[in-house]
Amino acid sequence: MTTQAPVDTLQEARANVLAKLKEGVLCPCCGQDAKAQAREISKQAATIITLLHRAFPVGAVVSVEMFLSALQPKEFAAELLKSSGWRTLKYWGLLQEVEPTAEVLESIRKLKPKSRKPVLCQLTERGQQFTQLGGGVFKTVFTFDDKLIGWDSSVTVTVMDVVGSKTYAELTAVPVEAFGRVV
Repeated sequence: MTTQAPVDTLQEARANVLAKLKEGVLCPCCGQDAKAQAREISKQAATIITLLHRAFPVGAVVSVEMFLSALQPKEFAAELLKSSGWRTLKYWGLLQEVEPTAEVLESIRKLKPKSRKPVLCQLTERGQQFTQLGGGVFKTVFTFDDKLIGWDSSVTVTVMDVVGSKTYAELTAVPVEAFGRVV
């Protein structure tokens, strides 16, 4: 990284850093390197959104971690749980995080007394379209500090591009009973 010329205001410094995040920049205020992270939608994330769509209607509030832990076979569920891919689905607008209500927190505590506060999500209309082959998403997005800051619009992918046609056929054939009991 190269050193930055002095800036007059905090607003100028912020604008300079934000403008150069994709390439990487040295912050003139604190001296730290700042660089956006390029993320491609993963096979695990596309698998999870497809399974969520099969199990729940658009707008249903679900704990993705509890949903995944209830999947059968357990080896498949464990592999998806290890992946943090589902947490990135918000960057493409396929899932949105929601705050749990007191009622939901209480029902989760009854099922899992020692669990931490769950991350609850809703499948969006865009997520439904993506899983039904009705819409594509940009293959790559850029994030910084866990926030979407841009995307590469040169490549758009569908769920079949990401998971493959054979895997997609297998996922859409999974019987709903395989999803187990979830909140």
